[in-house]
Amino acid sequence: MKKFILFIILILFSTQLWSNESEFKYGTFDSLFIFQKGEIKGDSLFLYFSGKMLHQNEDYYESIAYFEEFLNNHPSDSLSSYALFNIAESYLKMDFTEMAFTIFTELNDRFPFSKPGILALKQKGDIYFSKEDYSKAKLLYQNFIYHNIDLNIKDNAFFQIERCNYYLELYEYPTDIFQNFLKKYPHSKICPDLRFELGNYYFKIGKYSDSIIEYKKIIDMKPEVSWLDSVYFQLSLIYHERKDWKNATKNIHNLIQNFPESILKIPAYQLLIDSLLEEDNFLLAINTLNSTIQSTHPDERNEYYKMLAKIYEKLGLFTEVIDIYQIMLNNEKDEEKQELFRNKISNLRKKIGEPEDSLSHSNNQEQTKEKN
Repeated sequence: MKKFILFIILILFSTQLWSNESEFKYGTFDSLFIFQKGEIKGDSLFLYFSGKMLHQNEDYYESIAYFEEFLNNHPSDSLSSYALFNIAESYLKMDFTEMAFTIFTELNDRFPFSKPGILALKQKGDIYFSKEDYSKAKLLYQNFIYHNIDLNIKDNAFFQIERCNYYLELYEYPTDIFQNFLKKYPHSKICPDLRFELGNYYFKIGKYSDSIIEYKKIIDMKPEVSWLDSVYFQLSLIYHERKDWKNATKNIHNLIQNFPESILKIPAYQLLIDSLLEEDNFLLAINTLNSTIQSTHPDERNEYYKMLAKIYEKLGLFTEVIDIYQIMLNNEKDEEKQELFRNKISNLRKKIGEPEDSLSHSNNQEQTKEKN
């Protein structure tokens, strides 16, 4: 039975531990084996992979117990450095920061040139950074960079050094953190993310011209990211704020055409309609929505009908609004929302003096009860 369990575990965790740095998550660490569980039976691979499985399931107490038993029985195993790293990270996840720091130190001392041992330098730097000891954090980041040849992993440490420089008063403004990194490492894979953060910061403080520059640089870079729709949306917001309807519309169309499945598509359409209405271009707004409704799945149409109803209501065309609410009522499956549409239709009929052609849903229910 034990061999069968071991076989299943090995299948689940047959990842390339020696070549895949993504096994290590940047965040926190710990370890002095404070959770003694007693002897756990099993050979080295069973103990290690059981600990790894429990760690991935966030059962850190049990995970530490298995890794501890693995290290007690097999201290010179090739996986020992990985076991120590996972123990340290488990303690960090549980907010035992001092214990994590101790384990990372032990890991780096025992296995200084192993991948986990080198990664421990950065983790210790992160702990010092969280304690606002920026001088020690910066030194550890620099040591980590010196020993690590993988640029993708180094990038984060380079950026942390720039943050340390700011807190050590080597830079005057917080934006210098981003600007200096972007100048020094223009080809880094994290540059698009940093430019987006910088653009969002400028947007928040109202420096729209600077924000536009950063967003446009991201688009020009054509990065392989999944959030480029957010860049177009942010640009649309800025141009809408500036009442630059032409550029607002242009970026909204880019979002809608290039990212048809984006969760920002409906807010983008709302922004587009608002832009058209600001120019009193009611007919184009109505035609745009009608065209969109025709090309949209029936289950998603009510969001666009809602925009259309607001336009007709603004124009005082209440009969058309009633017709739209009736369509939305027929499309809606939620009973509570259905009742809301019935009430809206009823109120609008009263407003324009049009007699109701049927009893309300609630009255129908009461009548049914009386018959029974």
